[in-house]
Amino acid sequence: MNFEEFKQQIMEDLPGALPERLSNVEIEPVSVTKLQHGSYDGITIREEGSNIGMKG
Repeated sequence: MNFEEFKQQIMEDLPGALPERLSNVEIEPVSVTKLQHGSYDGITIREEGSNIGMKG
């Protein structure tokens, strides 16, 4: 399994691992570019229709 497949699998499995109160969330990949050179890939989780979320 490569990294892209891993990210996709996590996004597919994550909804089933969240508490029921978080069953109405959007999960999407995000690429973050850091100011001090470099970047990282992550996943954003937020309630549907919200601008506020958490990155991991």
